[in-house]
Amino acid sequence: MITKQPIILLNFTGVYDYEVFASSPCITHVDCHDISGVDCYCDEEARAELRRRLAPYPAKALHFIDSGDFHYLTEYWVSRLREPFSLIVFDHHRAWPSKAGSLIHEPVYISIDKDVLRKQDAVTDWSNGDMTLLQLQAVLRIIYAHERVVGVDITGECSASLDYLSELKSAAVDNRTNEELMRMICQHDCG
Repeated sequence: MITKQPIILLNFTGVYDYEVFASSPCITHVDCHDISGVDCYCDEEARAELRRRLAPYPAKALHFIDSGDFHYLTEYWVSRLREPFSLIVFDHHRAWPSKAGSLIHEPVYISIDKDVLRKQDAVTDWSNGDMTLLQLQAVLRIIYAHERVVGVDITGECSASLDYLSELKSAAVDNRTNEELMRMICQHDCG
């Protein structure tokens, strides 16, 4: 895959070790497994370390940010954008403001928690929604056709805590979804 868009992968749990898409030479890996105080929330020491470690990487990129336990990192990436933008969030759990159903006509940052997808398309640590991968891709195509996308993050991996055979099966599902989303998003250029 040839892409001008940076692809940044934050590996907290080791789950990407089971997903083939993550071995692409186009992806920059940031090892975060040694940072404590980051699971589901971020303490001050961890926040400072994440800022230091992530400082070299652009907000205008495709970011894979591991399990949904780290979805709070969307805030870090969007805080680094220096132009007005709108945040579009796909998440099964309604904790975000929504501009669903309207075209925005300003730059947008897209945050995707794969828990919005049905179980056949994403194995997550949280409960799943019922959106299919094809439906998500159709909505993303509409956004890309009408809006200028300045960044994207994808979260919702199932952390490596299952037995080995279950992990491999889950990783195959998530790998296919990540690969298809990455291919589609990289056809468009952030910025």
